[in-house]
Amino acid sequence: MALFCACPPAAAITSPDLQACYEKVGQVQRLFFQRKYSAGTTLNSFTIASANPNVLASWTPLLTAVDGTKVIQTPYIQAVEMTVGEPVEFGGGEETLGGIATIQGVDPSTFSAQMYNRSQIEIDNLKNLMCEVLSVYFINENNQIIGLANDNDSATTFRGFPLAEETLFIGDKMLGGRTQPDMNQIRFQLPANWSDNLYIVTPTDFSPLDNLV
Repeated sequence: MALFCACPPAAAITSPDLQACYEKVGQVQRLFFQRKYSAGTTLNSFTIASANPNVLASWTPLLTAVDGTKVIQTPYIQAVEMTVGEPVEFGGGEETLGGIATIQGVDPSTFSAQMYNRSQIEIDNLKNLMCEVLSVYFINENNQIIGLANDNDSATTFRGFPLAEETLFIGDKMLGGRTQPDMNQIRFQLPANWSDNLYIVTPTDFSPLDNLV
């Protein structure tokens, strides 16, 4: 993604707005997938005032839906890795003054994980998602749901992180032999700046790791 800078700049540089609390996602143990759009251009999202994502009643209709709003859960995932997008640079050597490379943008980030000893019935069904335009929610070890807010300072809507299209990959079974588990890989990319409005929801009446089945 190319670097975008407002012009002319604001009257003063932006304050980091330091917060009193730390923010840590921790270990991601499960994923929820949903189509990015439910009907053409209708964006799938929760309206926090009327369908707050911290209560079970907001999720139950999505798990049983038979339309574009449906949410599905993956099996537990392990060996999670997030490779953060590197800066896109131009120059160096004789191309630029002083041999200094300049930042032009940032590459997408890559999420990958393994699913151990899973039935290939599950894997075969998950492979159908590779043809979809999707968003994803992360579920962490603390039973929190991590997604994207319209404004993480004062959120009014909440949705999954949109995947870069045509990057979801569900791998074939890798045989583990006598000493290792069999495994299937899951991998996808998230566009640059995917985490700018990252928002963590703490459920009040359910466990997304265990109760959403």
